Amino acid sequence: MILNTDCPFCGSENAYCNGVEYECPDCGKTWPCSVIPDDDFEEDDEF
Repeated sequence: MILNTDCPFCGSENAYCNGVEYECPDCGKTWPCSVIPDDDFEEDDEF
């Protein structure tokens, strides 16, 4: 499992997986750790 990734919402390199979901400390967005965002990822995507 990838523990760190770029935030798909703000592009920050500080997003991390807390074991359940990714958290971005810069913009405050979260998304499930089971989802690996790609170039087509959007905030309203269904998980």
